[in-house]
Amino acid sequence: MQQKDQATEDQLLAFAAGGEQVVSLVRLVLVACIFVIPVFQLVYYREFDPVLLTGIAAVSLAMVLAITFFILARNPDFHPWLSYVTSVIDVTLISSVLVTCLVLKEPMIAVNSRVTWEIYLLAIGTTALRPRRGIVILTTVIAIVEYLAIVLYADLNWNLNSPRFLAEGYGYFDWSSEISRMVLMAVAGILAASLVNRIAQISRLAGTDSLTGVFNRTYFNLRLEEEVERAIRYNHSLTLAMVDIDHFKIINDTLGHDYGDKALVRITRKLEQGLRASDILFRHGGDELAILMPETGGNDAYRLLARIINSLREMQVGHHALTVSAGLATFPTDARNVDSLLQAADDNLYAAKNHGRDCIMGTPQAQQQPQQVPGA
Repeated sequence: MQQKDQATEDQLLAFAAGGEQVVSLVRLVLVACIFVIPVFQLVYYREFDPVLLTGIAAVSLAMVLAITFFILARNPDFHPWLSYVTSVIDVTLISSVLVTCLVLKEPMIAVNSRVTWEIYLLAIGTTALRPRRGIVILTTVIAIVEYLAIVLYADLNWNLNSPRFLAEGYGYFDWSSEISRMVLMAVAGILAASLVNRIAQISRLAGTDSLTGVFNRTYFNLRLEEEVERAIRYNHSLTLAMVDIDHFKIINDTLGHDYGDKALVRITRKLEQGLRASDILFRHGGDELAILMPETGGNDAYRLLARIINSLREMQVGHHALTVSAGLATFPTDARNVDSLLQAADDNLYAAKNHGRDCIMGTPQAQQQPQQVPGA
């Protein structure tokens, strides 16, 4: 279960990195579009009123932040904290625009904005792309608290329904409308959190083989790259085992695919029981399984796998004894990268099958003859 949770976490982290890149691009485009409007008014109409100049200053700051976050989001070494920071800053920038209106004594623009408030919903909605429920909850709560503080300040310091403010064309002020806005923020947060939960469920299913319940080939490809990178970084060994059920086609042809499925499930369970907590089992395809053994040399991996394979001979499906062939390859002894490690393990697997099956080919010491499993 811990490995399944880690697999989901890895996939969510990859999803979050891609989502942060999308959000950073949208943020940059949106801020650039907003930046053009006041600059155009300043240049074309030569309007120098304080509201316009303050708006340009605020949007300029937002542009600098948007460019910075755009660059950070494209860093290959993605850090989840970036999504928390950018989400909080997004809603705070929106609030800062409304606070600017209060400072310039334009409270009705702050509480009855026709454009700025709606961006809160956009900021909350995009948190689902990260995706972390903590980000959604934090962003939603901060947005509601900041907006509530702005409305309270405006209501306590001005008569918002005075003729002066009504003449500006921003309508009447009433708390029912403001509360409705905050309810909509909360609803947007609930929808985003529901979407995050759904993404987590899909990620969990996407990385799991439906028949055996172990990890599938999609997650294998992702995890193999991660483990090789980790082995390089920390100068550790990493052993990959490719395991194939012997005469699996005969089982399917003579007993039927239901028996073939049962044989595959039983062998998978037996392998799971014999592996260590740090080892990771995958269904690579068909009747072929893959085992990643981090921080494990070839000799240790061979002894572990030999013990498990020896115990398999006690199992039968119909009148067929269940045996497997295996190929081992160790990084960096047998390979120097992901592709060569996988190729070496595959080559050793097929060598084992060509030399009579029910054996392990590969390490220790990269032998060129198949090693019959003790007890065969």
